[in-house]
Parts: sequence; C-alpha cells; structure tokens
Amino acid sequence: MKRLFLLVGLLGATAHADPLNYNVISLDADARREVANDLMRAALFAEMNDADAARLANNINNKMHEAKKLAGAYPGIRFSAGDNQTYPVYDQKNRMTGWRSRAEVRLECRDFRQCSELIGKLQGFLQLGNWEFAIADETRQRVESELTTEAIAAFRGKAEVVAKAFKSKNYRIVNMALNSRMPYAPRMAYAKAGVMAAEAAPPMADGGSGSVMVTANGSIQVQE
Repeated sequence: MKRLFLLVGLLGATAHADPLNYNVISLDADARREVANDLMRAALFAEMNDADAARLANNINNKMHEAKKLAGAYPGIRFSAGDNQTYPVYDQKNRMTGWRSRAEVRLECRDFRQCSELIGKLQGFLQLGNWEFAIADETRQRVESELTTEAIAAFRGKAEVVAKAFKSKNYRIVNMALNSRMPYAPRMAYAKAGVMAAEAAPPMADGGSGSVMVTANGSIQVQE
C-alpha cells in the first residue's frame, strides 16, 4: 500500500509541474509584394575547333581579352570569367582529329540600356548563351524588412479575430517563425543556337517583376 501511495503522489506531482495547455491555436499570415526586376545577368561564349591545341587556346584567349577590354568601358557592369572547357574531338573511327574549346564570360548589371549596348558589341565575336532578370539582393533585403513588419501585423490581426471568436479579449503569442521566399523564379531566356547577330539580343525595355513574400507561422493561446 505504501508503494501504491508513493506512485500516485509522483503522478500528481508530475501533472502539477507540467499542466496541459488549452485554447492553443495555430495561425499563419503572410505579406507579399510585386517588385520590379532591377538586375540583369547574361552569359556569352566563344566556341572553336582546331587541330592545334596551342593555337586554339591562343584564339580563345584573344576573344576573352577582347571581351574584357570592351567591358572595361562600362564600369557599371560587373564582368567575370565563366566556365572554360577544352576537350579532344574524335571521328567516327574513334581517332582524335583535334580539339574543341569553349570559354564563357558573364555580365551583371543594373543599367539595362548599357548592358544591351555591351552585349550588342560582344556579339560581334561571341555568342549569347542566356540571360535573366532578377531582383537585386539589396532590393530584396530592403523589401523583406518592410514585409516582415507587415506579416507580423497580419498575424496579430488574425490572432485578434480568433480571440474575439472565442469571446476573449486577450491572447498571447506562444511561438512564431518568420520565413522569406521568392515564389517566382527569375525571368530567364536562352538564345537560339547559332544566332549571333543583334537580333539575338534580349529586349531591355522591361525586365518584368518578381514576387517577394514573408510568412509568419506560429501559435497563440486564447486566455479565458
């Protein structure tokens, strides 16, 4: 009997130390905004074949140096080297006949007009691979900060509605998690194979827009 009494006492103490939570409601709210894309990225490349590996490398390097020289006249455009690959070429009888090399340059800019102008010049000796419009990191961070405040306000607004439905004037936030994301992927396009003229240049008048969203997920306890 003493052992039974001790067990009941422990159960009672545990229940008292860890009470159940009542009227806990899970909620979510979000704030979203359409933001104009203010960043453009483009990739252009040179691709050549030659039986002489050294001559091929020299020709490719000359094109890359020329591209860098042209880009130097546009300090507002970020210029960087991309992928660079060289590999042997074989005929149908599996005999090596030469080498093939491909080198890439990448552009990143905020001024679409200048970017369009530079791409047009580079297309005189490079091929346009792809381009995309996106929201710049600093713009996205600024918008996310503003949306965070809006998402929290929306969460509190829902919490007040729930509390009112429970005929309660008070509630408290048990927990909350804030998450930001971009529901829409960057606007991307690819140039058609073999097209090198100005007709392949991307339209720069409108970079489109993207969506930025901040979500507030959590739970509240309605107080009776």
